Amino acid sequence: MTRIAGHGSANEYAGTLTHDFAYFSPDGKRFAVVLKPGNLEATRTNIQLVLFQTDDVFDKPEPKTLATTVFFFKPGGDQGRSVAGR
Repeated sequence: MTRIAGHGSANEYAGTLTHDFAYFSPDGKRFAVVLKPGNLEATRTNIQLVLFQTDDVFDKPEPKTLATTVFFFKPGGDQGRSVAGR
């Protein structure tokens, strides 16, 4: 399952943001979104910053991944660690 993890997502149930979840470029031609695809079986969460072209989003969106980080957690609620990506 992939959730939106942007501004205000902690206050929304299951990542169901409907506003203020994208960050637009000053000219409005691009926007970035923070995504949080989880994998409970592998005890990790990947967090991705992706960039979309506004004109292409409804036709054939091809996001460009700008950054990725992985957060590992231990079963039982122990604190995990983060490993930076690109």
